[in-house]
Amino acid sequence: MLKLDRNYEEQKLQFQEFQLTTNAALERIDRVLDYLLRQSGS
Repeated sequence: MLKLDRNYEEQKLQFQEFQLTTNAALERIDRVLDYLLRQSGS
């Protein structure tokens, strides 16, 4: 049971890291798209 619990905590941490890096990447993509749209609009 303890092993399962440790496994779960480890997976939860990995998922949280994955979410953070994914969100950061999406924010960068969003900023790039905004920049490109502003460039093409002028």
